[in-house]
Amino acid sequence: MYYRVDAEAAAKALLEHRMQWSHCDACGLHQERITVVQGMGPAPCNLAIVGSWPGRDDDSQGRPFAGPVGNHLDTALKSARYPREKAFLTSILACRVKDGLEPRAEATAACLPRLHRELQCIAPVIILAMGKFAAAALLGKATVALDDVLGVLTPVTIQGVHTSYKVSMLATHHPAHILRVRDEGSAEYRDIAQETFRHICMAVDIANAFERMKGETHG
Repeated sequence: MYYRVDAEAAAKALLEHRMQWSHCDACGLHQERITVVQGMGPAPCNLAIVGSWPGRDDDSQGRPFAGPVGNHLDTALKSARYPREKAFLTSILACRVKDGLEPRAEATAACLPRLHRELQCIAPVIILAMGKFAAAALLGKATVALDDVLGVLTPVTIQGVHTSYKVSMLATHHPAHILRVRDEGSAEYRDIAQETFRHICMAVDIANAFERMKGETHG
């Protein structure tokens, strides 16, 4: 099942939404940030990639998945023949969390309406949740064991302005985790990287299958 939106209306709604949240102070994280890092990508969009929270590079550049983490993701997406520009990239939180700290539950609660509205605007067919924090938040849980949802299509509920709807989520490892494992010299690096790429390809296949189906319907 998917949520249909008009392209012009989606782009307008997303722009208005970005303006509404551009100076958010709903939780304490706003005191440390440089920018509110909102989602970027086309609207509507078949594939949404959702991370945890902005890193230092994201915060300074004002875009999600920047720096080495973004470069790693970009390489994987290009290998899957689905460049960044075709996907909508965002995070559960829009403000940076200091290195080594975990965000408080109130920060997630304050930011989820922003994320849900973004997703409502772009109406994705598939959501790729990168990391256990993103997967848990999308599932409406305080925490989740990533192994329990890794690579499994799982329905999540998107709370809309007037109604809610379900969309499939596919959880995988966060690129930051992959790079951390690599830098630690762990033998797990290759396995985790290959597994994550497989999940990315699965999400891309679902997004492309919908695009083909839509073309056949309108053809």
